Amino acid sequence: MNKAELVDALAKAQNITKTQAGENVNAFLAAVSGELAAGKNVQLIGFGSFKVVATKARKGRNPRTGEVLKIAASKKVRFNVSTKLHTDVNTKKAAKSAAKKRVAYAEGEGDASPERPQDLAARMREAWALRDQRSEIGDKRSDISDVQSEEREAPQSLADRLRAASKALDHDEIAARLAAIRQSREVEGQDKARELERVKAEELEREAHAQRERGLDHGL
Repeated sequence: MNKAELVDALAKAQNITKTQAGENVNAFLAAVSGELAAGKNVQLIGFGSFKVVATKARKGRNPRTGEVLKIAASKKVRFNVSTKLHTDVNTKKAAKSAAKKRVAYAEGEGDASPERPQDLAARMREAWALRDQRSEIGDKRSDISDVQSEEREAPQSLADRLRAASKALDHDEIAARLAAIRQSREVEGQDKARELERVKAEELEREAHAQRERGLDHGL
């Protein structure tokens, strides 16, 4: 269904002219676009929610040439379908029921009680009144979906990430630190060797002293 078909279906369902239906559709689109442009989210209970998500600047790759490209930071709009709509789409019975309702409304046999909005603008007002009544579970599900989408957005190979990390390293500084570590270990080794020699010398001195004392005892 395109926009013209939507206007036609709305005109028939609401028993209004196509001009009025077109105005309602345009008003709906303008309201949603305005909220999203202001960085706000739009939630339509029973349908789904539109959410503005900021993406960070990152590096990508031209699939044709393999050239590394810089992708600027931007904002994207994501749509998360509601549980009800997901169920309706996947349930044949619900789809048939919705089709029957559309036919009944078009023929004037549908529910004409005051509870049924007579135009899209009224439905929009109801949606805006309900948008702040988001459930905590719905928000968490949306956040999880956003994180997963972010992870899928800009896949980079391990080799690309390693090359980028290697470029960010200061190789001269690393070499200097390694040299300092080696020198420190050499000095430590020399100190240990001198200490070992000192201990051995003390032991030899004690043994020599003991032998001299034993010689004196034999002489007596």
